Formats: sequence, C-alpha cells, structure tokens
Amino acid sequence: MKPAALLRDPLVSALIVGALLVIGIFALFWPVELDEYDRWGFRIDCGTGFASSYDQAAIADQQPPSPPQSQSGYVDGCQSAVLWRRGWASAVLALGVGAGLVLLLNPEDRRVSE
Repeated sequence: MKPAALLRDPLVSALIVGALLVIGIFALFWPVELDEYDRWGFRIDCGTGFASSYDQAAIADQQPPSPPQSQSGYVDGCQSAVLWRRGWASAVLALGVGAGLVLLLNPEDRRVSE
C-alpha cells in the first residue's frame, strides 16, 4: 500500500490524531527541569507545562555559585524552559485537534448509499 493511500485510511488518521493528542497532553504533564544543578546537587525543577514553580530556582539564585564562573539566573532559565515546553506542546495539541476536526467533518465519508 502506498504511503499516500495509507494516510487516507480513516483508522490510520485516527491513530495519528490520537498520538498527537496524547503526546501533547503528556508533554504538558511531564516535569520541566534545567540541565543545571543547585549547590546541593539536585537538578533545578521548574514545575510542569501546566503549573510552573520557580521556588528551587529562586533559592539557587540566592546562593553564591560554587565555581565562581558558573551560571546563575536560574529563574530566567526556568521561565524560558517552561515557555518552550508550553509552546511546542500547544502546537502539537493544536495540530491534533485540527486534524481530528478535519477527520470528523470530512464530507467524503458521509456519502449517502443508494
């Protein structure tokens, strides 16, 4: 079966739409963390795509960095990471919802049989 014909199959399209929706929702629930560690050795947690929490980043910003040339500004990094996660997860969700609406409202599937 050709790839173009495979994408016209309603079952395959529904599976793709479902996967897009699951990936988008899962991405918003997945924790957002920076690649940096605070001075106690814990990764800096920024919350999730739904609810951000910058408490640990703010505490890490208040402490002097252990190596003097290490990066600070963890709150800004967390805000950027959460914004990035919300951006691409919302785009995947919007793509899934749009494709689902096209699949549901497709006039070719509503032929009247005679």
